[in-house]
Amino acid sequence: MKQALVIGVLLMMLNPLVGASMKANSIGQPLGAYEEGDRYRLELSSYSRILYDDGKQVWMEIDQYIGPATVTTTRTYRDGRIQKRTFTDGSLVKEQEDSTISTYTLDESGRLITSSTVMREDEPTLAYYSYDRSTPHLISIARLGETGLVLSRFVREPDRYTVTVVDEEGGQRYVSMGSLRMSDAWKEGEVLASVVIDETEEGYLRLSQDDRTQLYSRSGLVHQERTDEYEKTFFYTPEGELKEIRTEYSDGRVTIDSYDRQTLILREEFQDGVPMKDTRYHEDFGYTETLYDHEGKPYVDVTWAAGGMRVTSIRYH
Repeated sequence: MKQALVIGVLLMMLNPLVGASMKANSIGQPLGAYEEGDRYRLELSSYSRILYDDGKQVWMEIDQYIGPATVTTTRTYRDGRIQKRTFTDGSLVKEQEDSTISTYTLDESGRLITSSTVMREDEPTLAYYSYDRSTPHLISIARLGETGLVLSRFVREPDRYTVTVVDEEGGQRYVSMGSLRMSDAWKEGEVLASVVIDETEEGYLRLSQDDRTQLYSRSGLVHQERTDEYEKTFFYTPEGELKEIRTEYSDGRVTIDSYDRQTLILREEFQDGVPMKDTRYHEDFGYTETLYDHEGKPYVDVTWAAGGMRVTSIRYH
């Protein structure tokens, strides 16, 4: 009753803001102008959507904008069920329904890299997705959950398609050649190819590729990245937002990047422990550089306009 009352109040608040009434299908996709007799009707405003089925409300969605690139959509069904989804730059990065929470990490191309799913009090299930470097094809999925690590590989060749699934007890291989389907299996110790994704003693998922090694936590967050040239360590808030990245280079350089709501606000640079430069980023996309002498003392602040093409001020200490 309480949930129905809340929904009713929200509907009264939203009703004056409704801007259009559209024909829709059962999942709420608009299909053009609404006409009397259409089964599904979608009421739209600038930040809400309400889907009706023969005049009865199916669900209501409300958008909440968090910064210029992130929006959280809350969908409330008429039975009281609530689903929340968070999008960044149009891509789904988190969804929650009841006690199940899933988070997703995407690369610069928008491809899914990691997913982490938590159900009630159970251990999170972490999955890592890797792709072919020359094509957009998915080539492997590594899942780490309560039952251990399961690695699935996908190989497409001109005359066949192969799927290989490996766990701690062995593996299974499926091969498709036209209408012919074949499979074979092996037990532990008989694996035909080396596995470059494994679990550490601390419970991290370790991905090794060429000279780079990455550690992912069970929540799907990258914890560390190592190469021959540098080692990066990532720090997060209790809510899982990126707070700091510390990069240590083989030549003694260290950079510390500080973030606020996923936005870089400060970069500190050191050489053999001595400060070299600080860069503070402003909301107007300009930034201020503080330079240090060889003893690590600041001697000048240089402020740049947005784009870094023009100096707006110089202040000496």
